[in-house]
Amino acid sequence: MTLNLHLKRSAIKHQVIGTFKNHVSSGKAAFFQKYGMDFVMGRREGAFIWDIDGSKRLFNLHCNGGVFNLGHRNIELIELLKAGLDDYDIGNHHLMSKARADLVRLREDKEHYLHDVAADRRVALLQEIDYQTYLRDFADMDEAVLNVMLPAPRSVWAVNSDAFPAYAALNEGYPGFGDLEFAGSDDVEEAEAERDIFHFPDGNASIARLLVRHLIPAVASGDSMEDIVTTRFNYNKLDDSRSPVRLRLNSASPAIPSSQRPAAPGIGIGDGDMG
Repeated sequence: MTLNLHLKRSAIKHQVIGTFKNHVSSGKAAFFQKYGMDFVMGRREGAFIWDIDGSKRLFNLHCNGGVFNLGHRNIELIELLKAGLDDYDIGNHHLMSKARADLVRLREDKEHYLHDVAADRRVALLQEIDYQTYLRDFADMDEAVLNVMLPAPRSVWAVNSDAFPAYAALNEGYPGFGDLEFAGSDDVEEAEAERDIFHFPDGNASIARLLVRHLIPAVASGDSMEDIVTTRFNYNKLDDSRSPVRLRLNSASPAIPSSQRPAAPGIGIGDGDMG
């Protein structure tokens, strides 16, 4: 019985591969087949993914958006979505809604909500409470808005808003503080003057571009993380025989045998000889 089930599932995988090849990307299907990668993603949970026929389980190190922060089918997010559906659905865009009004009010960020707190007490207060408490108890945000904002700090700080200090949220530019000012305090001004986080517009691709330019300076002009964003790469310089470091594109190599020859000054990866 187990053997028949395995054969049936393998037939399903064969069908999926054929469908993917015919309707999605014949080139990708051919690439996977060339290197013996007959894996079709099926069940997924946490850091693991299973083949559709259940024969393999892999530890997912592929940096898909969200997976490296949250894992597959993150149970906390699933429970949050289920809880949200207990009270809310898609709604009705013709009618007025407190949740919608509060969300727009928060995103417009035109005012702060500490008017009843003495100016010389505001810094200490924000250092004592978390961001969610500030939004709930001081900004009077709807519960649906609190749920939307709950994971806001997670991608950078790996904590939810209920564990993220309100003072840190202010310094990082989170909405809800509007025109808030502190009499006699230089802390916020210093934080505003120099943020400690820099986001590249193309994500981590700029990190790779910085590394390549450092290894092969002739590939691009510039010398800073600011100019790497707009500088143009000369890809012909990546695999230059005169360079001490050489990179070869479109040459995946899942198995690299040892070479008996002395190591070359550069390392090629793919269709050429390995040094």
